Amino acid sequence: MPEYRKEMAKAKHMILDGVRDHTVSHVEKKGTAKELWDALFELYRSTSELRKMFLKETLRRIKMQKGKSIDAFLSSI
Repeated sequence: MPEYRKEMAKAKHMILDGVRDHTVSHVEKKGTAKELWDALFELYRSTSELRKMFLKETLRRIKMQKGKSIDAFLSSI
């Protein structure tokens, strides 16, 4: 059993070393490395979905007007 705890602590430490500081507070109280990993997965999945929705909405609002040059259009966004 002590070997398991040692390996679990090592795995949690490796995962926490790889995440950004603002993310640590979301996952630091998880019991096992698997729970920590699952929490990170859910956090980033929801963040990714929100970003996709934001980009889709932004693209819907942005339309190039007829006769406008590409340079002028790109500089306006």
